[in-house]
Amino acid sequence: MQKAIMTRSESGAARSRADSTREKILNTAAACFLENGYRDTRMMQIAARCGLSRAAIYKHFPTKESVLLALNARVVEDTLAVTHFILNSRQPALKVIEQWMRDLLSHDQPGFIRVVMIDDAQGVLMLDQEATDDALRKVKRALTKVIRRGVREGDVAPNIHPADTAHMLQALVFSIERNNLSSRPVIEMRDSRRQDLMIATIIAGLRA
Repeated sequence: MQKAIMTRSESGAARSRADSTREKILNTAAACFLENGYRDTRMMQIAARCGLSRAAIYKHFPTKESVLLALNARVVEDTLAVTHFILNSRQPALKVIEQWMRDLLSHDQPGFIRVVMIDDAQGVLMLDQEATDDALRKVKRALTKVIRRGVREGDVAPNIHPADTAHMLQALVFSIERNNLSSRPVIEMRDSRRQDLMIATIIAGLRA
């Protein structure tokens, strides 16, 4: 019996170490992709920065594409977590929308959220488009419910169409994030003061 317990304990410790290594690889890969671009990053670069051998990194991720898809899966998880927050928050609707925009545009976002928006990563991410689209649909539905609640509670202007407005907000926020990640942004929006002004303008436009 004691031997069996020790075996389970050792097995749990091994899983914990594997999970820790996997997290380290993902975070390091995200940093490399952001610094060098997806195409110009090599698996050996990621392994070297993690302090791992070639065999060790390939044990967790057989290809660079599998690393990117794992990063995208994490983004999908986080997107759904945001949905949970939106659906369950009882703050005034405009406050919820404002916080949602601030979170997405924050410079403190983990790298894996930003890396999936890099242009040269898009081809690979088409392999996982269904999961991404499903997450975005769920967020849109959540935003729509929040806006509808805001109209009902008198916080949001009554002439606002909830579903169309939710779609517009998603498109706007993600377009700005893509713009901010570009080495040559069309419009400079990385300054927090400009982002605060933009968010305040949107909230003012939605207010009843």
